Amino acid sequence: MLTGVFAFAPLSAVDANNTGTSGSLAQLFIQAEGVAATLVYSGVGTLILLFITKALVGLRVSEDEEREGLDIVLHGEQVF
Repeated sequence: MLTGVFAFAPLSAVDANNTGTSGSLAQLFIQAEGVAATLVYSGVGTLILLFITKALVGLRVSEDEEREGLDIVLHGEQVF
């Protein structure tokens, strides 16, 4: 996200655009929009996968399995 801050022409090694407008608040907003879009995309994708998983196998074990303990039920292990 700090590309907009660090792309400031007088601080970079390039001679192009020495007015300092290559790095600006506008570039920071463009970067922030990209981050926000990625968060929304990831969130929606995760929700879709959760709904599919819930429909196919469920997200929780039964109440009886939970009481007995998941080590024994799922893995066949017993804690001593």
